[in-house]
Amino acid sequence: MATPPPHAHPWPADARWKEIAACRRCGLQMLDVFVRSPDWVVRRTEHIRFLDDRTVRRQVSIDYAVPEDAVRFTVGQDGDERPVRVLPLAVLRRKTLVSFDLVDEEHRRLPLLGLRETQALTLAILRAWAEHHLDGATLDEPTDHFLEQFVRGGQNQLDKARATYDAAKKHPEDGQLGRLVACPPFDALLDRFGDTFLLFTVDDHPVGRRHIVKFAYDEQLRLRFSLPGFDEQHPASYTEGRLVRHGSPRPILASLGLIATPVRFPVPACEMARSFHVAVQAPPETSIVRAQLLAGRPNFDDKRPWGADAGDGSEFPRRLRRPSFDLVRGHFASVDLHVTDVPNGSLSRAQVTLQADASGLLGTTFVSCATAAAALALTAFPDRVDSEGASAVLIGLTGALVAALARPDPHRMVTRLLRGVRLVAMAVAACSFYGALRFTTGDAQEPLVDASAYASIGLTALVAVAWLKSVGSGHRQEESPWEQHWHRPTKNATRSPRLERRLERAKHPYAVAVRRLRFNAPAVRVASSEGWRVGYHWTLDFEHDVERALAEGLGRPARSPPDGG
Repeated sequence: MATPPPHAHPWPADARWKEIAACRRCGLQMLDVFVRSPDWVVRRTEHIRFLDDRTVRRQVSIDYAVPEDAVRFTVGQDGDERPVRVLPLAVLRRKTLVSFDLVDEEHRRLPLLGLRETQALTLAILRAWAEHHLDGATLDEPTDHFLEQFVRGGQNQLDKARATYDAAKKHPEDGQLGRLVACPPFDALLDRFGDTFLLFTVDDHPVGRRHIVKFAYDEQLRLRFSLPGFDEQHPASYTEGRLVRHGSPRPILASLGLIATPVRFPVPACEMARSFHVAVQAPPETSIVRAQLLAGRPNFDDKRPWGADAGDGSEFPRRLRRPSFDLVRGHFASVDLHVTDVPNGSLSRAQVTLQADASGLLGTTFVSCATAAAALALTAFPDRVDSEGASAVLIGLTGALVAALARPDPHRMVTRLLRGVRLVAMAVAACSFYGALRFTTGDAQEPLVDASAYASIGLTALVAVAWLKSVGSGHRQEESPWEQHWHRPTKNATRSPRLERRLERAKHPYAVAVRRLRFNAPAVRVASSEGWRVGYHWTLDFEHDVERALAEGLGRPARSPPDGG
């Protein structure tokens, strides 16, 4: 099948974007380039740093080669026309982006399509995909109105579109819309764009030219632990887990420093690049003691697997069935996690576990509490202690402890991680002050003084356990599976190769990886601006159907299926 000639439009004025929204070829080309992002995006790197205890900054760098078959426009006139291509960079949630910035590798501002222009291209994608699955028929008025509401409407119109969609689901035999929502490839596209939009940029570089674009935005960090959203019993769907109750053991233990605090980041863009990296920087006076990244299709079908053994017994196809992952353990100021060849339809998440450093605020608090508790314990022997001297010492130690607690933290995240430790230290300071007050008034033998001494010792023991936990947190180290050696002593072997082998043998490898990499535990979750899926429809057969439909609609040869198909 011969490839058709290049398709291009003059750069449209505002009123002519309606023509683009009705162009079937532009819609199919844009969808094809979006689905095949790993073919032209060589590397995607996301740098995440904590601005405070409520906000993280995500900086994204995309290294790509300009694809030839992207949607083209021509700019200029009078024989000076030059082509520009519109490229989809990311899928983002329908919300306002905070502190958004888009630049190239030389930090020059890049053009970004406006809201109505983005909506026109998205509408072109949905219209073209719908018409193709209706055997080329023109959309009737109810179906086209539904798509207009879905793409361009506000929240009220979107609610009406949802009601229309639900009604069509119940009666798939009624009209074009009923046929479309019963068609898995079209329904999957609606699910993908239901809460999201495509971020487009304009590129005027020659085809095949390597180029780097960078964009950044702020994201909200939730204050509470959330339960995981992945359910092994229903792997084809994912919803946000509910919040953990305030009085649950895990948040309390984490605030006391007795367990480390996991922070989870959605990274759905793993599937939009051949190689994906996420780098996370720990706040000052904290360390990352464990970091993991998991990306793969959760709805693995063992009846038609990616990893079915080839007829010749080759091991290569079997390896395709396990998700891609990265895992490191130790004591790091920053980590860089890496996965490659993540297929479409993957559920991808990164997680870092933060532990307060023993030499920072935690260490200062421990020393201050231990000294104050030891001095207060002397009140159990009033006959051997000078009351005036003991009172002065206790007041001085109380002041030192209060000063240690009042000092500004190097980062608000430290305050959040150790808020329980701060409360304990405040209680020790209160006990110390009470003991000093009783010594001053001559009531050192009052039973409450002994009770406050015992209470301060017990509270200091809690801080001591948290400090010892921090001291020993980095002793267990594990290298990333991407850190490979030709000669390696046995004693330095990591557990990652064991996990790889286990995933290759597992019947449901994604579910096993979720458990082994601890994505099934509650964590503090970032309210990401990136758009993730709710339904995970992609399987190998589904991917083949989408590829055949795009090849047929664009009049080009179908590409070869992945190995192992």
